[in-house]
Amino acid sequence: MREDLIAACRHWGVIQRVSMREYLRRAEALLDPAETVHVVAPGWWRGQRTLVLVTTSRLLLVRRELKCSTRDHGTYPLPSIGALRVHACPPEGVRFRVGVGLDLEEFSVTRHGDLVEHALRKARS
Repeated sequence: MREDLIAACRHWGVIQRVSMREYLRRAEALLDPAETVHVVAPGWWRGQRTLVLVTTSRLLLVRRELKCSTRDHGTYPLPSIGALRVHACPPEGVRFRVGVGLDLEEFSVTRHGDLVEHALRKARS
C-alpha cells in the first residue's frame, strides 16, 4: 500500500483498518501517483458505506462495489468546490454538503470529521 495512504490511516484502530481493507485497495487503484493523500475517513455517501479521501487535488468518495465503475466512486476537483457546508449530526458524525458547479453533493463522515473539514477548507483557501 502507498506510504501516504498508510500515513493518513495512522489514527485508525486495527479493527477499522481490517474492516475498511477493501475500500483502501479500491482507493489505491483510483489514486494518481502524483497525488498525495492528506485525510482518509470512513463515512456514508448515497446511502452506502464509503471511504472519503482528500488528496492534494481532489475529494474522492469510494464505495466498495466493483460492478459499475462509474457509480462506485465520486471525484471532485478541489479548485472547483464552490460551497462547503458542514453540519454536526451526532451520533452519526459530520455531514458535508459540497457545491461543485451546479451540483450539490452530500456525504457524511462517521469519524475524523474535523480532519476532513480542515483539509477541505485549507484546499479552498
